Amino acid sequence: MSKDKKVMQPHDMFFKKTFGRKEVMLDFLKYNLPEGIFKKVDQQSLRLTNKSFVHPVGMRGESDLVFQAQIDNEQGYLYFLVEHQSKVDHHMPMRFMEYNLKLMRQHLAENKGSKLPLILNICIYNGQEKYVGHTNLLSMFESPALAKAYMFGDFNLIDLSSASDSSIAKQQKAALASIMLKHGAHRNFSTVLPNNETVILALCRETNDPSYIEDAFFYILMVDKNEDILEILKSFNPKLKELVMSAAEKLRMEGEQLGMQKGEQLGIQKGKMEVAKSLLKSGIPIEIIASSTGLSIAEIKHLT
Repeated sequence: MSKDKKVMQPHDMFFKKTFGRKEVMLDFLKYNLPEGIFKKVDQQSLRLTNKSFVHPVGMRGESDLVFQAQIDNEQGYLYFLVEHQSKVDHHMPMRFMEYNLKLMRQHLAENKGSKLPLILNICIYNGQEKYVGHTNLLSMFESPALAKAYMFGDFNLIDLSSASDSSIAKQQKAALASIMLKHGAHRNFSTVLPNNETVILALCRETNDPSYIEDAFFYILMVDKNEDILEILKSFNPKLKELVMSAAEKLRMEGEQLGMQKGEQLGIQKGKMEVAKSLLKSGIPIEIIASSTGLSIAEIKHLT
C-alpha cells in the first residue's frame, strides 16, 4: 500500500463513521448551514444512504456521504464532499456536477417514472490554505450569463421525424444527410426511395460531391435489410449506378474484414477450450485452469 493511501484511508473512515451519524450531521448542519436553508431540510426524513460516487480513496483525496431527505417538501439528497487535500481544487463545482449526474441517474433507475431529485451540495474543506476556489459552476465561465443561456436553458431540438421531406430539402447541402437520418431510423429505404425519387435526385445534384452521395448509398445498404435494396438502388438512376456499386463493394470488403476478425476471435476461444479440456483430463483444478486460460469457471464446468 502506498503512503498516500495509508494517509487517506483513516480520514475517509473517520469521516464516514462520525458524520454518518444522523444526530451528528443534524447538529453540524444546524450550526453551519444558513438558517433559511437548514429549515427547508426535513429532519425527520433525513437518513444516510449507502451511495458513493467519488473515485477510490487516494485517487483524488476525497470522501463523500449521501443523505436522503425531503427538501422544501420535495424529494432530495444532501451530498457531502470532504476534501483530504492541502490545496484548493479550483474545479470543485465541476466535480459536484459529475457526482450529481451519477446520483440523479441512480435515483431515476431506482424510482421509475419519478422526477429528478433536489440535491443540496455541501463541501467540507479542511485544507491548509484559505479556500478561494469557485463555489458555483457558472462563475467558472468567462461569460456566466451566456453559459446559463446556452448550456442550462432549453436545448435546441431539431425533430427530423416530424419534418416533411420537402421542408428538409430546403437545407441545401445538409438536406441529403438529414433525409438519410430521418428515414434511417425506420430502415425502410426500399419503400422510401421509389416515393421520393425526384426529391433525392435533386439533393444529389445539389451536393455535387460524389463521395458524399456514395456515403449516403453506403448508409442505405448498411441499415436496410431488404434483400432487394441493392437492385432498387442500382435502378434508381443510371448516372448514380457507379456510386452505388462502389458503396456496395466497400460494404462487402468491410464485411469480409469483420468476418475475419470474428473468425480469429472464435479460433482463439476454441483454442482456449481445447487447452482447458486437456488440463481437466490431467486433473488440474478448475480455478487454476480459469486463471491460466482466461475462461470463466462456468465455461470450464460446461466442458466436463
